[in-house]
Amino acid sequence: MVSDKDLFDGMSEDNKNRYKKDTINRYGKRSFKKADKKLKKMSPAEWENYQSNLNNLI
Repeated sequence: MVSDKDLFDGMSEDNKNRYKKDTINRYGKRSFKKADKKLKKMSPAEWENYQSNLNNLI
């Protein structure tokens, strides 16, 4: 399971709250909760793969 610490690693509490608020404003609370729930259910291997895919986009 992925923790909030893993999701927001290296991000200040202020930035974490700002990004959360921005995401909810853009996509709605339902979408935010759905995505958050899905991310937190990921296994460590799934999380690593997800991070690797994100890094490849940059």
